[in-house]
Amino acid sequence: MKNIYPLILILLFSCTLLKGQGAYKGTIRVELEEVDRPEKDIRFKVNILFDELILSSQNLLEITPVWMTQDSMIQNYLPPVVITGKKRHTALDRAMLFDGFTFNEEPDTILIRKNGIAQSVSFVMQVPYEQWMSESIIQFNETVIGCANCLPEIPNPFQQVQLPKYAVKSYTYYVVYIIPEPEPVKQRESTYSAHINYEVNKYNLLRNYRNNNDILNQVAAIINELKEDPNLTISEFRVTGYASPEGNFNSNQILSENRANAFLSYLDSHYGFDTAVITAVGKGEDWDGLRKMVAESYMEDRDKILDLIDNTPNITERKNKLAALSGGVTYRTLLRDYYPLLRRNDYTVAYNVRAFDIEEAKKIIRTQPELLSLNEMYLVADTYARDSEEYKEVFNIAATLYPDEPQVRLNAAAFHIENGELEEGLKLLEGLDMPEAWNNAGVVYARTGDKEKAKELFKQAADAGLEYGIKNYEQFLDN
Repeated sequence: MKNIYPLILILLFSCTLLKGQGAYKGTIRVELEEVDRPEKDIRFKVNILFDELILSSQNLLEITPVWMTQDSMIQNYLPPVVITGKKRHTALDRAMLFDGFTFNEEPDTILIRKNGIAQSVSFVMQVPYEQWMSESIIQFNETVIGCANCLPEIPNPFQQVQLPKYAVKSYTYYVVYIIPEPEPVKQRESTYSAHINYEVNKYNLLRNYRNNNDILNQVAAIINELKEDPNLTISEFRVTGYASPEGNFNSNQILSENRANAFLSYLDSHYGFDTAVITAVGKGEDWDGLRKMVAESYMEDRDKILDLIDNTPNITERKNKLAALSGGVTYRTLLRDYYPLLRRNDYTVAYNVRAFDIEEAKKIIRTQPELLSLNEMYLVADTYARDSEEYKEVFNIAATLYPDEPQVRLNAAAFHIENGELEEGLKLLEGLDMPEAWNNAGVVYARTGDKEKAKELFKQAADAGLEYGIKNYEQFLDN
């Protein structure tokens, strides 16, 4: 993270003091106390110190600040400061009151000098900033009126104050990542389908019936891979049986249960699962599966079929209407091309995954990323530079596996924001109602110039106690 730069440092440089001959004794000092640049202005505060000045009671000293460039090509005269002796002040009051006397330039301050007493005048100047003001000078000229041995009203420069070179104030708005909590037990599960062929209205599992041998070989390959993986411990094995929606509804329910149990018995006899972890259930007719397949198809009566499934709750009536579509042509297509795929057993294997150290996780994330927890993925990402391809790759993997996980979306958004992809980052934050998301959205709005929206979001995050939300809000108030 970049540091937040403080206000401009004050640099002060004074020229040799020049004292008007016969004008006064002692010295006048000028100090530049403060320089700041709020918004589009520049502001400075100057103190003129008269502690050592001894001024004749009859004299008047006019000090005029001139703001100018180093080469004097640009000069701006600021309101003068007038210092008078006691008698001169009385005469000046009388002249202004009765004679209509006015100064060429209206003074910022008129001060009666009390010799031997510490006195000073401070003035603040704030004007719109222009480029020439960077590294400019404020020169202070004195003009003495009333002394016997000096030429009146001839400005005499006696000190210069150097304004600092303006460095653009840099603000760093903090983007927040969430470190996911470690999973006490990493539980995972995978579901597969086995389209076992059964004889009509039967549930005996015959290995040599149709292409069952190939299907069961595929099942064996999957189960053996899971059982032999040293990183996994199988905790549950569930078999779900489905029937296609032709024939009697109640009979299909029983048939799906029997076929699920037959498949489970086959698996148990071949792979010896602990009976405490295996279960079987029949789901009957798979209307959800049919709807999904039809919705993804280009069947001529697709919309009519979907309407019947969605809006005809009576199963017998629904089946009759399906059978009548297009004179039976549509139903024959369903029987031939769709219903066989619905007669299946799904089996779900649940397993626990051991924890991995960083080096193991860096390898597994490219081969079996589903075995890693979000915490392990984040720790892997943290080993790479945030602008590296490897860092980006880890976040892409996490986003692919867990696209709806709030922490994943938050971290992916933070990555895009840090890399200047503000629109993409903001899109990922939509709908996330959490302080970290408010903060990161505030960063986007701050960088795109919507200060009010940014301030509102930073305040939300700060009020929720988010540390970086507080830092952003406090910094933003200073912007």
